[in-house]
Amino acid sequence: STQSTWGTVVLTLCPPDISDSDVYNHYKFLGKDAISKINWLHLCGLFRGTASIVFSSQDMAIKAHAAGGLTVGENRVEVNLAGKAPDWWPHKNNKILLTGCPHGITDNAIYNHYKSLGENTIVNIQWLTREEFRGTGFVTFSSKELVDRALALGAPKIEGCEIQVKMAEAREKLL
Repeated sequence: STQSTWGTVVLTLCPPDISDSDVYNHYKFLGKDAISKINWLHLCGLFRGTASIVFSSQDMAIKAHAAGGLTVGENRVEVNLAGKAPDWWPHKNNKILLTGCPHGITDNAIYNHYKSLGENTIVNIQWLTREEFRGTGFVTFSSKELVDRALALGAPKIEGCEIQVKMAEAREKLL
């Protein structure tokens, strides 16, 4: 359900050597029972540099998000709230749709493509999956202006595939 995902944060830009203990140590200030579950995203046998951390409550997830990212080695891991954005969420309509993505695509490849837009411009990356990777994802930016600039950059070319990029439409319009 949508409500349950709001007790979750998503970690992105995770290095391959990140561990459960890195996450538990970063959030130990919330108490020993704050984290209910850690899910590391693997698709087609590849670690995607992403994890979802389920907290014991929505309040805990909000505190975890407010604490910011963690550092593993020399890598800065980003933290975002998960789930369907409520009406008050400021980035709700700042998304682009990526289609035709190769199986080996990573969050890092997307961050690298858009790095010329500046730091902290990408709020979230979400890949659509069911039983397997579907070659489709959404990138949420921190402003509508950044979405326009991202679209003007053109499509990223990853693993020899030119990904299709367009403005994401609200779900209601797609039905």
